[in-house]
Amino acid sequence: MKNTKKRVVGHYVLKKEIGFGTYGRVYLGEDLSINEIRAIKKISNSQLVNPRFKEALEREISIMKRLHHKNIVKLYDYIATSTSTYLVMEFCEDGDMKKLISQAIGEQKAVFFLRQIISALKILKENKVVHRDLKPANILITGDSIIKIADFGLARTIDPESLAKTFAGTLAYMAPEVFDAKINNERYDYRADIWSVGCILYELITGIKPFNPPDVSRIKTSINSSLKSENFLNSPEFSPSCKDFLKKIFQIDPNNRINFEEFCNHELVTGIPTLAEFNDYSLPCFEVYPQICEEKEALEFADTVIQVEKLVRYPFILYMKACELLRPFLYNEICKRHFKLQYESAKKDKNRRNWHMTNFVEVALETAVLLCQSAERENKKKALTLLKFVGNNPRVLAFKEAIENDLDRDL
Repeated sequence: MKNTKKRVVGHYVLKKEIGFGTYGRVYLGEDLSINEIRAIKKISNSQLVNPRFKEALEREISIMKRLHHKNIVKLYDYIATSTSTYLVMEFCEDGDMKKLISQAIGEQKAVFFLRQIISALKILKENKVVHRDLKPANILITGDSIIKIADFGLARTIDPESLAKTFAGTLAYMAPEVFDAKINNERYDYRADIWSVGCILYELITGIKPFNPPDVSRIKTSINSSLKSENFLNSPEFSPSCKDFLKKIFQIDPNNRINFEEFCNHELVTGIPTLAEFNDYSLPCFEVYPQICEEKEALEFADTVIQVEKLVRYPFILYMKACELLRPFLYNEICKRHFKLQYESAKKDKNRRNWHMTNFVEVALETAVLLCQSAERENKKKALTLLKFVGNNPRVLAFKEAIENDLDRDL
């Protein structure tokens, strides 16, 4: 950080330099009208003489004004003076994600951040935006461990008729097709961001970059060399689910790469946390844990798990799903009591079951089938409760519809 002479722009004061973005320097600032801290990016107007820079800044402002999400840095204001343009943004007190890399935080914590990154990327995709420079330095962290994607200086809007074709980004996180855009004018889309996320996840877990090309000409050589290495994804640091996720991301041909829907719904992203995660008190507290459902639904699911536990081959999976649903509501004494009950049951069952050979979807479907073999109406209702959090693929939807039709006929 550099100290700088304080400067007032509008009702903002720039206090000290704290970093730099694609096209400008970033300062710690304060909104004097409400006494709140802000991050303020300053871009010299001399850069805007270049039409490419000017267009990029206008695009950055336009994109940030459209994106409203808790995992995307908020743009509050922008001011143009005779010498500079200022972007007034949300300030993230814990800096960027680079500091986590040296710690090699491991898979459990990395997935906590991965889920937030994907949550932000869903909004980008809805708005047809490709970031094009996703990397730890462009992911900021608040004091309560909420991540914020930042620096949209290279971002652009795309559609099927207007895919990106500009060589842009940071080499170590750059998808192969972006390099192809430089060489043979190939076009690319959101799948380039998926590649970058894979690089970030790998680096968070291991502390090292998966690919580190020394220069532009050796990007593909570096990637091919790493992918062909026997040790690339064979580290015990990666769970089978994580290996599968990264393998599907690190496909050189983007047409073979995991698509966006599969990326968002992969078991690593949507699966239940492991017991070890609940034992790790250095993780963020429950108040910032993702809320998947309403409090009433979490309690209903937990009650159902207790009622059906003797039917289930791997109750550990259901206990942990109940913990995941209840965790954001631990301020409620009833939820807290249920959480402790499910957690203790999970610890006991984990010690005697080969639970890691299956997943929540399989267990929920299997248990729902067993419940539906009974003629009892209440058992069919329990089956629907278990299936509520399975997802809505055609097989599950058809099963739910059949159960609902049975319940209607019973009336």
